Amino acid sequence: MEHGIVALDRLGASVDRVQQFVDWYVTRLEPADRNREDDKADIESEEAADVLLGGRKQFYALVKYYENALRAQYAGSVEALVGARFPKLSAGMATAALHGLIHLGYGFACKSPLMVCEGLAYLHHSYAPVLRKDGVTSVHRLGKGELHILDVLDLVRDDKELGRYVQQKENEFTTWNTSSFQRRFLGVLQGKTHDLLQYVMRIEIPDFCPTGVFDEVSATRAMKWLVDSCIVAYIITEIPNYFFMLHGVTGTWSLKTILTAVDVQHVAEILQNYLCILLGVYLAEGCPRLDRSILTSTSVDNLSFDDLRQQALAPVAEGEGDKNEHVFKLLQVCIDMSLENTDPEMNRIYRLAGFQVLKHASYRYIV
Repeated sequence: MEHGIVALDRLGASVDRVQQFVDWYVTRLEPADRNREDDKADIESEEAADVLLGGRKQFYALVKYYENALRAQYAGSVEALVGARFPKLSAGMATAALHGLIHLGYGFACKSPLMVCEGLAYLHHSYAPVLRKDGVTSVHRLGKGELHILDVLDLVRDDKELGRYVQQKENEFTTWNTSSFQRRFLGVLQGKTHDLLQYVMRIEIPDFCPTGVFDEVSATRAMKWLVDSCIVAYIITEIPNYFFMLHGVTGTWSLKTILTAVDVQHVAEILQNYLCILLGVYLAEGCPRLDRSILTSTSVDNLSFDDLRQQALAPVAEGEGDKNEHVFKLLQVCIDMSLENTDPEMNRIYRLAGFQVLKHASYRYIV
């Protein structure tokens, strides 16, 4: 619900329109009186918090731990808190289908102390690390590959050995109290990160810093490229409004937002890990097919961002359900990205993505 509120606000929704969304959504929230006895204990040190890393327990105690740290160590600055704590948690940002990352990103975008602490607690609580054999030694090769990122997705889809491994892991982890997707995905992260890294190293990042060392300008450029790439992948996925492609867009935009608070020395490793995660998610989802002809089969020449915004923010008729928050978020990301874009073709693609998400707003795969 909070993500939807932030997206609606960034789209320029009125208070009444936001309230309409909240009234519809609030019935879906977790009951306030849920038993949380194990979350009442205080976590008094970073060492005590580390014991809980990835333990999937004491979420609300972790929220309180980060709230205390925000006040006591970072003078209430969410920028300082995120800059100091996110790099350590970023290796595990794959957690829960990127929900923790997205929550942190939307909280940071609106500078909400509670949402930021919830996002860090979510990443901490469900930490699922990318396991690497080579440490960070391959970071210097990041972005210097020879293939477009969509071509690399094609290679991953055609890798039969990886496909068999994914299915095997789903069958092995049936005792895990999680979804079949999580079983497949975490199995890939545990056992096939090296293979994913080899594919990541084949990706070319256009106009990448020639030295391979990030500065603020090249980091911003690389993250814009990745958000744009995820938007294109969302558009050309044959299944409309496919949930994980939507999450790829909002997760990457969230990461781009978060990294503005992070020391640039950490960016290359974080980006490399994130590319592994995106390829792992695509693999674990069975590599949905991509149809590049979709990019040119629909004309949006007569459709403006204002047209899309007005369609999204139109009041909902009494008795009808509101749009899924992912609709607002996808459109919000596209309009946000257009504000820093100088490429007319990308502006057309942003409008096409907005058109697609609104056209298929009730499609079942968005849920």
